[in-house]
Amino acid sequence: MIQKRRKLFRELKSEKIRTRELEKKNQLLSGKANYYDNVLASETLIPITFIAKDYGMSAVKLNAMLYAYGIQYKIRETWVLYRDYQDKGYTQSVTIIPNGDVSKTKLHTYWTEKGREFLYNFLKTEGLFPVCELQNL
Repeated sequence: MIQKRRKLFRELKSEKIRTRELEKKNQLLSGKANYYDNVLASETLIPITFIAKDYGMSAVKLNAMLYAYGIQYKIRETWVLYRDYQDKGYTQSVTIIPNGDVSKTKLHTYWTEKGREFLYNFLKTEGLFPVCELQNL
């Protein structure tokens, strides 16, 4: 009878430890999910230059690569996404008024956090990783 109780006690103790570990893991994953949701919901717009610097290249080079991959093309001086990508919330156009002269407005394309994530995942499939990840390999 005592042996049976000891066995049950050990099993209960083991289960409590396992439950605590799972709760910690769940809390960590929940925190990551909240962060992820908040970042993707962000209305912050990111210039292509910032994204390009993550990959150790210029905006000109990254824009040319995205053109070569069939993601974007240029209309006058502005990059726009091809049809397959245009309605996914990856970019947003912003009107710029250089030197306050409304007769010379320009349209600039900025990337959203969702677009930045898309670029990260796409470029990863092409074997391109941000510089900070290359340092950890």
